[in-house]
Amino acid sequence: MMTDPRELHIPIVVKNGLLVLRNGEPLPGFCDDAKGELRIAANDLSDPARAREFLAETTKPFLPAHTHLAAEVKRDGVPSALQKELVNVNGGGRYLTCVPFTVTQNLSIVLTVGKKGRLEDCICYIPSLKLEADSINEAYTRISEAFEPGRRSHAGNVFSKVFCTQPALRSLGAIRAEIEKGAVTPGELL
Repeated sequence: MMTDPRELHIPIVVKNGLLVLRNGEPLPGFCDDAKGELRIAANDLSDPARAREFLAETTKPFLPAHTHLAAEVKRDGVPSALQKELVNVNGGGRYLTCVPFTVTQNLSIVLTVGKKGRLEDCICYIPSLKLEADSINEAYTRISEAFEPGRRSHAGNVFSKVFCTQPALRSLGAIRAEIEKGAVTPGELL
């Protein structure tokens, strides 16, 4: 068995209801438990009801109001006036430099089959900056602008850069993964 971790993009087409390579040859064999993803336009499914199932969105609770969060920043370049606002958080054996903030409303996640869940907007309060943001993404951006002024871009993946600090440190990505798997209900996470 070949051990090459690169992802393949295999061009396919449907002929007589079967998936084949675009040149008409059969698809190659796959290893057991191989995982992949088929991307196709919704109106290319022969059953519109099935297309609606894949397009359906479900909103679930993600974090309750008043949950304490921490946005990871790089200590280098933090203005001296803001150094006192930084907290060190134990992130599984490594210490993360973070800026605390709080969701002031219940936060929900929107789930769609085959896609990563996305967070809905939710008012957040950043005490060190004495300001509110309309979403986790905006809170992270405002924190980065103030605490990392030397960065070219102040956007970031909040699922890997923002952590829930209660009861133990967990990235928003880890929480999302548990909810997507259905392994826990949101209330069991806190």
